[in-house]
Amino acid sequence: MKIFIISAAFAVISAAGFAQTKSTYVDGVKVTQQEADKLKMEDVASMQIDKDGNHITTRTAACNAYWTYFKSKSTQYASLVPTIQELYKVQYIINGTVLTTNFDNTLAGVNDNNFISIAIVDNTTLSKNYGVADKPYGVIIKTRPTQAK
Repeated sequence: MKIFIISAAFAVISAAGFAQTKSTYVDGVKVTQQEADKLKMEDVASMQIDKDGNHITTRTAACNAYWTYFKSKSTQYASLVPTIQELYKVQYIINGTVLTTNFDNTLAGVNDNNFISIAIVDNTTLSKNYGVADKPYGVIIKTRPTQAK
């Protein structure tokens, strides 16, 4: 389903008339449509189309956002995930949901407006409480529900 949505969004963004009237931004930087078209779907965390243009967030930017944020909230997380290359060595769980695929944008959406807590659990707790046995640690994140705009 996500691949269909991303494909449809790329099709809309790439439409000749639409591309001429809208600006395209990748990770907050204005780019040409040709530069945006070079992105691979698996490198895109999210796409948003609004009145000022098409906004694409890459997985790299999303990962950097949540890694930086979680390090600022937990010294234990910072020591377990000391580099961005080690993001996936832990299991992320947000509001009781075990995140397994395509979750970078979900985690990047955690911020001071919705953040409640972050906790680290060991493999035994992770396996017993969440059924995850293949990761050494779990990162449990609690957030407030987002308010509709």
